[in-house]
Amino acid sequence: MTELLIKSEPLYVQLKNKLMGFIAEKNPPMLPDERSIADVYKVSRITVRKALSELEDQGVVERIQGRGTLVLKGAPGASTDIVILSGMMDEYIRSIFATAVDEASGTGFNLNTLTANADDDDIAMPSSNSLLNCLAEAKKIAALLLLSRISESSVRYLLSKKVPLVSCMFKYKNFDIPAVLDDFEKVIEQILSTLLDSGISRIAVAASHRLTESEDMATGAFHNVRDAYFSAMKKLGIAEYPFPPQGTASISQIMENLYAMPARKRPQAILSPFINDGIFVSNFLSEHPGWKVLHIKHDDSADSGQPRVYTDAHAVIRTAVRLAAKSAERPEEKFDDIKVPASFSLPPESIKKYLAENRRTAL
Repeated sequence: MTELLIKSEPLYVQLKNKLMGFIAEKNPPMLPDERSIADVYKVSRITVRKALSELEDQGVVERIQGRGTLVLKGAPGASTDIVILSGMMDEYIRSIFATAVDEASGTGFNLNTLTANADDDDIAMPSSNSLLNCLAEAKKIAALLLLSRISESSVRYLLSKKVPLVSCMFKYKNFDIPAVLDDFEKVIEQILSTLLDSGISRIAVAASHRLTESEDMATGAFHNVRDAYFSAMKKLGIAEYPFPPQGTASISQIMENLYAMPARKRPQAILSPFINDGIFVSNFLSEHPGWKVLHIKHDDSADSGQPRVYTDAHAVIRTAVRLAAKSAERPEEKFDDIKVPASFSLPPESIKKYLAENRRTAL
């Protein structure tokens, strides 16, 4: 334990990491006294106390007055497990998990996955007997990557336990938690501009809003998609068919309202930014064959011959895993959000076909 520190990051952080390495290698029952540590690393006693305080907060050591600094056996601060929380499990999520595990192999961390009812308010509360709560209490989580929204109270509790959190594909508004998001803004503007240039000006955005107003203000779920659409529509002067108001609105209701308009005022193109919503829009249109619409949906399938917006969920999760690993390595550091570009496909022949079939109402 004789290496000197360099000033590439806060000294107490470097010292904390050096002491954790010393504990992992030597497995001592106790750490040397503060003066000895300060002399070895050429730092102040204040820096030593701050580093030891961090280790104690992480459950690595316990400082006992009159005895010194006791090293806790099986110190949880050395956890190398990044946990991904998802509220569901299907083949799509399994493929996402597999990509995450593969990405984690190069970070020095293990990937463990947890599926739970992520809408339960007590999923990580002290009164809960959930696995997530037990892991947080035992400090067995190096970082938690959220694929599903959890309540504000759960987030606050996890942060109180100093669990580094990263959200994936949604953003919390009331907490400074880094997020990895799809970047839709440029793509949406390009889609709308292409439609306008083709003579298609009546454009609707059909998206259900499954959260209550208070929940949305708390979590900001889907806000990056909604804001991108609103921004692009305002910039291009498209305002006839916005998202539904705050609160719950089903796609069936939205489509019924659009269909009830006079034929010449109905949307010529409908964008459905969320995958499940696109399915409902397609089903509605198939039941109303007389309403010819150019449907541009969010579709991550390999069929690029259809109008669609698509994102690379595997690129998003790889980025999120790397961010979670950095958060676990440097829990005291604040990280910025990362946006992964989305893409789109608007085959010219699909627009030409639509215009040819609907010339009277589309031009």
